[in-house]
Amino acid sequence: VADDTKKNKPFVAENREHFWVESYNRGLKLLGEDKFAAAAVAFELARLVDPSDAKAYSQGAIALINIDQLTEAAALVQEGLARDPKDKALNELLEKIYLDEAQGLVKECENTKDQSKGEAAESYYTLVLERRGGSDPTVLFDRGIARLAKGAALAKGSGDTLSTGAVGA
Repeated sequence: VADDTKKNKPFVAENREHFWVESYNRGLKLLGEDKFAAAAVAFELARLVDPSDAKAYSQGAIALINIDQLTEAAALVQEGLARDPKDKALNELLEKIYLDEAQGLVKECENTKDQSKGEAAESYYTLVLERRGGSDPTVLFDRGIARLAKGAALAKGSGDTLSTGAVGA
């Protein structure tokens, strides 16, 4: 029996590349059709075929964001950054996820008076500031708003306790 291993390697490599391109392009098409869950699966297939290509991570994260799976999207972006830490699209996407999550948490803090939401928002803003060298005035301002929301929630909680105690006395 002849050993065709050496002949098969180029064939496998070539077809693997074609399969990656086909999966990635299918994901883009599905994103364009607002079929986000299916797009996420197509980008996952592309990552399985070639885990070194950052585009499949960023597009997969975009698909997950569109189906409100922010935690999974952030994890996917971080996985992509572990493979390519300097990828601009992944870095920008991670910061966007952090900022969007922080803004949502500030609103929740204001609405529910839950100070832990304000603390979590502040943490996300701090992460973005660290990534940007600590000097982004917009993020500093937004982190200040998170601190104000957290303080208002704390004061509201303290005020409720005091007024309840006063009424009961």
